[in-house]
Amino acid sequence: MNTSKDALNRIIFLLLIAFIGWQLFRLGLILGMANGWL
Repeated sequence: MNTSKDALNRIIFLLLIAFIGWQLFRLGLILGMANGWL
């Protein structure tokens, strides 16, 4: 039961990191296109 909880926490942590990474990537892409238009 303790190991499954650790695995769940690890999955949640990885999903959080992936979500933050995607947001930063999308923000950088938008800023890059805006700079390209200028």
